[in-house]
Amino acid sequence: MPGRVSYGEVGGRRIRYVFDAAGYRVRDPGDQVDPARPSIVFVGESIMCGYGLNWDETIAARVQAATGVQSADLAVEGYSIDQAYL
Repeated sequence: MPGRVSYGEVGGRRIRYVFDAAGYRVRDPGDQVDPARPSIVFVGESIMCGYGLNWDETIAARVQAATGVQSADLAVEGYSIDQAYL
């Protein structure tokens, strides 16, 4: 569901999941992925979405930090890679 903050507990850690109004996973409420900027798009399932990880620990966040290119994380839980391809 776009535009929300939710929390989960994984391995005894409290994890914050934030999604912008377009459904991209982002670091903080109010952050937005800018579709006009160059981006690296991430799709797939829970691991790519960062299940069990706070934003800064996710693959998308780490790639963004390393490259300086905006990450657009569209991955969701329970969504297989062949569905993302379509």
